[in-house]
Amino acid sequence: MFAPFSRTVSVRDTIGVTLHVALEHHDRNELQEAAALYREILGIDPEHADSLFLLGMIANAGGDVQAAEQLLRAAVRNRPGAAHMHQALAEALMKANRSAAALQCYWRFLALEPENPIAYVQVGDALRAIKPEGGNDPLAASCYRRALVIDPVCAMAHYGLGKVFRNAQDLKQAKTSYQSAIAADPGKSVFHAALGEVLHALGQYGWAADAYRRAIQLKPQSSQLLHRLGDALSQLGQTERAEACHLRAKALQAGRIRVGQKGETAQKSAGNLRAWSDRYRAGQPPVRTLVPDAEDAKGAVMAGSPPSSGSLHEAVEGRTA
Repeated sequence: MFAPFSRTVSVRDTIGVTLHVALEHHDRNELQEAAALYREILGIDPEHADSLFLLGMIANAGGDVQAAEQLLRAAVRNRPGAAHMHQALAEALMKANRSAAALQCYWRFLALEPENPIAYVQVGDALRAIKPEGGNDPLAASCYRRALVIDPVCAMAHYGLGKVFRNAQDLKQAKTSYQSAIAADPGKSVFHAALGEVLHALGQYGWAADAYRRAIQLKPQSSQLLHRLGDALSQLGQTERAEACHLRAKALQAGRIRVGQKGETAQKSAGNLRAWSDRYRAGQPPVRTLVPDAEDAKGAVMAGSPPSSGSLHEAVEGRTA
């Protein structure tokens, strides 16, 4: 006689079911419920990298940068071949204004995904954040150009290159780069605002006003954009319209006007979280078992080629210190 059949649910099954339910909450932006389930998983397996990562993303979106860093570092430690985890840690560090530490994480992200244009863009952005006066601009420009070799319509790469040109006072090239960014992605207020600033500096006040108007349509709660539009209209001699813009901007600053739109940061955070949960539901992002050397990525950017084997740490270290 055979013993009666009994099925014992394994720990792995329990974690899998709990993670599935957590991601359902995540999809609906029910972050407290999702976070509670991620913590439940960590109570079973304290080194569960996916739960550490997703809980870290929630913490970062909620502004708890310290908790986000701790969770994301633990995730990276347990899964060093996961490029998206290095990227998320870098973004949390950038949010905490720790651009030098973020850069090291972005280099690892780039080493793991050498054909990802966003990896080059984010390295470039971190380089510029470390030395905003322009000391790292040549290397940052190399990153943006490499991104555009991979993806000629990478809007953020065009935008980053525009900032490099703007910093160098090459306004015509900056204008071209910002226009290319807008052509690739016309829905970002920051691109239109940047173009407006350059057009204003070039004395093209009518075109600048048009750019500011488009930026305001996309981000109507920005008092800064309204002030800039007012300045451009003043240059055109449209005094009454300019004054109206400045008054509205001041009212926004004083909180007397409520704009029927959620904050851009909150929207972005929620969107990013949903995007990550969608990726996990579709299948975990790729993870490399053999982790490339981040120093190789640095050397490759300097050489103008995608990362391969070897390391050129000495050639780059002086540029990023």
